[in-house]
Order: sequence, then C-alpha cells, then structure tokens
Amino acid sequence: MNWRALAVGAGLAGALTAAAAGCSGPSKPAPTIPTTTVPATTTTVTVAGVQTSGIRTVLSPIGLNIRQAPSKEAKILAGVAQGSELTVTGHTASAGGWYQVKGRTVTGWITADPSLTAEGKFSSFSSSPLGFSVLYPDTWTAKEGALAAVFKAPSGPDTVTVTPAKAVALLGHGRAGYVLADREQIVACGVTTTLDSYTADAAPGVYLAQVRIKVSAGHALGIDGLVTGLAGLAVMRDFTNSITFASPLCQG
Repeated sequence: MNWRALAVGAGLAGALTAAAAGCSGPSKPAPTIPTTTVPATTTTVTVAGVQTSGIRTVLSPIGLNIRQAPSKEAKILAGVAQGSELTVTGHTASAGGWYQVKGRTVTGWITADPSLTAEGKFSSFSSSPLGFSVLYPDTWTAKEGALAAVFKAPSGPDTVTVTPAKAVALLGHGRAGYVLADREQIVACGVTTTLDSYTADAAPGVYLAQVRIKVSAGHALGIDGLVTGLAGLAVMRDFTNSITFASPLCQG
C-alpha cells in the first residue's frame, strides 16, 4: 500500500469536507486507518567464511555465558565450562558478532570472540610435572616427555611443543634461518605476552610461532609451533587461548 499517497488523499479529502461544512451543515468524522503492530525479531545473517553449523568448543579457562539474545546486556541463560561442545545453528554480525548455539539443555547466543571458542572438537591434556593443561584438536596426538609435551597433526609437519623452564630467558627466541615476520599481543590465561611468527626462505608457507609465558618468579612456559599457513597459526592461538597453569592470574 502507498502510505504517502493515502496521506495526501486524506488531507485533500479533509480540506474538501471542511469547505463543504460551511455550506451544508456538519461534516462526517474522518475514517480511521487501521494499523498493525509487528513484533521485533532477531535476524540471523549468513556471512561468508563464518561458521554457521557444526561444533564449536569453549576455549576460555573461565568458561562462557550463553545469552538469550545476541547482546552483552541480554539475560544469561547458562554458563558453560572450558571444553564444552556447542552446536552452531546460526550467526549474526550485529554487536560485534554472535553465534546462535545449542547446548545440552539450552539454546541461546555466545559472543563470536575467537579467543573464547574455536570451531571443531578438542581433546584435553594435563600434566602436573610440566605444570600446565591445554586443549588441542582431537585429530592430533599428544605425547608427554620428561622435559616437554609434543602435539602433532595427523599429517604434515605441523607440531606444537610446550616446554617448562625456570625463566623466560632460558627458553630463547627465534631459530637459525628464521626471520621475525609478525608480533601480536595476546593474553594467555590472564598473562599478557606476544605471539611471534617467523618465516624462512628454505620453508615457504611454514611458520615458526613462539609464545613465552612468565607464570611466576620461578616458572615459565614456552609454546613453540612449527605450523603451516594461517590454519596452523590459528591452532597456535587456540593452544594459547586454552592453556591453564598454577598462577594467581590464571583463573581456570
């Protein structure tokens, strides 16, 4: 319906009625235009390259809230712990991005912040002698040694090694033949540090990625990844985002 045309027509009709009233008695009341109230809805938008189905795992050591609507002000329906698997049913880019998810007993929305969740299923690794716990892709394997834990992809050269030390300085930085290509600030269970990415002409497409974490005055952790492409760097970020250790700063 052309509401503008209707409004103009109504105005003209009113003018004619008023003119007629001066000559032939009282005018009839103007007709009432019916209105319809449409309830507000949340629109799910599909964005290219964004997960809209499948499993998403909670990485955050302190867990995550599921909310009634895609907003930080929306009602909290439930809290889910680290390692929980949620089924993604939709995504919206509004308010910074949110996933619509289904848990075991509740359906709602979680923030799309990639530091808090990751696509796919993960296994849990924990070592008291090495002093840390972490989540890793469930297709990888984990092997604990006396001095380090090594996580390996099912195929290809990708590996991530976590090594404890008494101080960050003892873990070293870089490697012969590799040049620092990028440095980004990250937070590992409450500890602010950096993810350093190195490249080498002899290994195009392969990154040496390193994270150094000062846990306490006498305890440090080094995460060293030899990973392929951006997907490999994403695995490194997932390791860092899910790692926990004995520190007042780490609330996991």
